[in-house]
Amino acid sequence: MRRLLGLAFVVALASPAAAEEWSCPGSLLTVDQPAAPEGYTPQPAESTHGFRYVSFFDGPPANEIELAPSEDRNEGRTLQVWAFEPGRQQPITAICRYQDTNATISIDLAPAITSCTAVWASEEATAPSLACK
Repeated sequence: MRRLLGLAFVVALASPAAAEEWSCPGSLLTVDQPAAPEGYTPQPAESTHGFRYVSFFDGPPANEIELAPSEDRNEGRTLQVWAFEPGRQQPITAICRYQDTNATISIDLAPAITSCTAVWASEEATAPSLACK
């Protein structure tokens, strides 16, 4: 059965336009809408997915210019830092990715945001803490 993403919305709200700080929402609620064959009634299903990681792009993700962290350390925990040019011409697009789903959400970061840091507390951690400012 083919799964269609009928609806995806954020369970935990983040408001990047209202502040100079930003992070991906901690979870994402999706509704899977099956494509039912003739004679069948589709039964949509909701599921909540925890944050997994973030990808940053220089401009629209369709341009495929994914940004690598400018700093990547592993000292008992993994730390990744992305530094963005102040006064950049193109927006930095963040794609928030979630566990056990291909559904994502994206947003253009406010121009005032110049860095993002992701920290995995241990090798067993399934998702990092993420802070952008």
